[in-house]
Amino acid sequence: CGPVWQAIHQRIISPAPGASGYFRFQASKKARSTEIRVHQCVARAFLGDPPGRVGTGIDDWCVNHKNGNRLDNRPSNLEWVTVKANRTHAVAIGLVRHGEAHHGAKLTSSAVREIRDLLASGMAQQRIADRFGVTQSVISKIARGLLWRRVKG
Repeated sequence: CGPVWQAIHQRIISPAPGASGYFRFQASKKARSTEIRVHQCVARAFLGDPPGRVGTGIDDWCVNHKNGNRLDNRPSNLEWVTVKANRTHAVAIGLVRHGEAHHGAKLTSSAVREIRDLLASGMAQQRIADRFGVTQSVISKIARGLLWRRVKG
């Protein structure tokens, strides 16, 4: 990703990786600053406008990095996809971590199996939650199959 000419101030600005991991640069108009992501500019310039509305809703459109590298903004690496397809792609190539590998996981697969055994034995959800240091709602979601679905047994 290279420098960008800012016509209004007659200067070159260089993009930098933002907190989200995407190259971006700041642009301002009438003292209002906004972040512009480079991959979105490249996609519009080389791929044209998206087939539908851009946004964060499941049926909205966004730019997908085919190789999963957020810093690789070559036009051949970018494509317009729905948000749903983008999420599916991220899971398929291993960008989304599940279970114990997730950075926020408080439980392990073996703990989840033990929780299920305790639920089957009739132990109260709040008591199980206290024992494992999670909330009762987490235990309820495990019981209903909404969390830790991938753990079998």
